[in-house]
Amino acid sequence: MLLVQAGPEERVVKAVPLAPENANEIRLYEVDNTYLEKSSLDLEVIGWISETECAFLAAGWQYRGPNEGRYGIGVLTADIETGACEEMAFIPLSEEHVQRFTYLPESGQLSLEVTGAVWSVDMKGKIARPVTGGLPTNNLFPASVSPDASAYIYERHEVDGENGLYMLDTSTGALTPFALNGDTMDFYASWSPDGQYVATYSVAWLPGKKGATWMKYAIYPGGDGPMPVATHIVVRNRAGQTINNISLDGKVLANFRWSPDSKSIAFAVAPKPDNNVDAEVDWRIPELLWDSIYVARVLEPGEPSKVADIVTDWPRDALYIFPIAFDPDSKGVYYQVSEVTGQSEIWYAAPCKTPVQPEDGTPLKVTDGDWLPYPELPTYGNSLAALIGHRSGKTELWLLSSQGATKVDEWPGSYTMVIAFNEDTLVTCEIAGESKNKITVRSMYTNKEVSG
Repeated sequence: MLLVQAGPEERVVKAVPLAPENANEIRLYEVDNTYLEKSSLDLEVIGWISETECAFLAAGWQYRGPNEGRYGIGVLTADIETGACEEMAFIPLSEEHVQRFTYLPESGQLSLEVTGAVWSVDMKGKIARPVTGGLPTNNLFPASVSPDASAYIYERHEVDGENGLYMLDTSTGALTPFALNGDTMDFYASWSPDGQYVATYSVAWLPGKKGATWMKYAIYPGGDGPMPVATHIVVRNRAGQTINNISLDGKVLANFRWSPDSKSIAFAVAPKPDNNVDAEVDWRIPELLWDSIYVARVLEPGEPSKVADIVTDWPRDALYIFPIAFDPDSKGVYYQVSEVTGQSEIWYAAPCKTPVQPEDGTPLKVTDGDWLPYPELPTYGNSLAALIGHRSGKTELWLLSSQGATKVDEWPGSYTMVIAFNEDTLVTCEIAGESKNKITVRSMYTNKEVSG
């Protein structure tokens, strides 16, 4: 396993064996903290190029190598057998650095999104090339990259010029209009898992407003920008053609999630407030009374299916509801009901009855607690692995599917992170505050703790 360890004297990239009987950990790259006190340099793991060669990023003022003292991103490789480390590519920058990256081990392609530009790195050929520059840099509307990194959807929101969604082809660098603002505005693009469709929130102009900048539209203000809430969810193919326009009379839709088979979208629903907030005049967060979860079939236009009414004794105006993930079979959705004081519950519901649900097919309450976030949910067979944190000071590990919901382990501490996983193994880090954090390796099919 590759990781970056921050210690009191240095920051180290190292390869760590998952089983204690294996060889000792291997130090691949280190930076002295006295250097980091004067110069910014972030280290971030990319992944494995082969069984013995790995890659990582050094973003900021370069500590060593052919570009020592220069500012930019070094793409470095290291051999765990020889310990040799070398810079395979360098991307010079004048400000900031990596916003996000996508690595595809099968093809050996690394796509790097930096401030206002995208770079592509052939990890096997060890060649870096700029895809394009001059891209929007508004952090309120981050770009969305396709699962195969072949395209990005960018949102352009400028006072002058054409605003809306643009698609960047990473093979050619071409940036073409995808869904320009007009009578409606689409935002917060999300790719389907198969990379064939893009879903967005969509809102109309505010009454009496004209213009293409985002504050002219009937958004729902959040902390810094629009909340993921709208009257419509629009699904388009890669050519920008509308496949489905999802809505419910008198309702707003929020927090949508794709199913693994790319055929369904789940979302939370609330009655539409009487009046939209004019964000140009009054940046006021509206009161939304979430009451249900729906599922829409993406390729079958028609009325979405209600799968759950929100059943709780908590005050309706204190709730926040969001689907977390479909089960791996795409039959139903796990969702969280949270209350402003910090209480939360995990539930499951489906359009058609599944074995995990009660006999009458009603939604199943799985457990109390918070589903701890991780960008990519680990899957083992037909089950999701979920870490559930509790206010009482413990974390539980659950396996969740359409067939069953099983707690397989628990330990002290209310916050644990997933730091790595593969088809059999789950690696977690239990955050212990001022004490030492604990990294635990579990074999998920044997439910056995390999090392801790």
